[in-house]
Amino acid sequence: MKNKIERKKRIIIICLLIVVLLFSVGYAVLAKNIDAFNIKPADANWNIEIIDIDTINTVGTAINSSSPKLLSPMSASFAVSLKKPGDAITYKIRIKNNGSIDAYLKDILVSENNAGIIKYSISGITTGKTLLNINQENQIYLKLYYNEAQSSLISATENYVLNFVYEQKRK
Repeated sequence: MKNKIERKKRIIIICLLIVVLLFSVGYAVLAKNIDAFNIKPADANWNIEIIDIDTINTVGTAINSSSPKLLSPMSASFAVSLKKPGDAITYKIRIKNNGSIDAYLKDILVSENNAGIIKYSISGITTGKTLLNINQENQIYLKLYYNEAQSSLISATENYVLNFVYEQKRK
């Protein structure tokens, strides 16, 4: 009877040692950096921001009602006054990746306080395709222009807010 109890104890101890050994090996394997989904290490730095906004062209009687304003690192507001067809104003917006993670432009969200008199166009980039690698810049051109389809001459002062949405570039 005593030998049977001793034997059971030895089997339990051996099983426990095997379990501890398996846990140790499993921990060692899982503690390594896993890059299955291009996940960056904890010391990665996400730092993409608008670094400059310039008015590069005005046509006709177009004017800035107020200077373009940086609302956040990735958001800016524009207030323009246009009086007649043909009036337009163009801005160059420079965005830089000062971080350590490559990115791409996912979307541009445009909020407008707009009665349909002023239209906009964006060029220099393509959402879903434009890359912004580490230490590189994107140059984006925003054109605000008088809506030629407007049936009556109405002077308009309108506000636009652009929010640039970048995401981590996948392999």
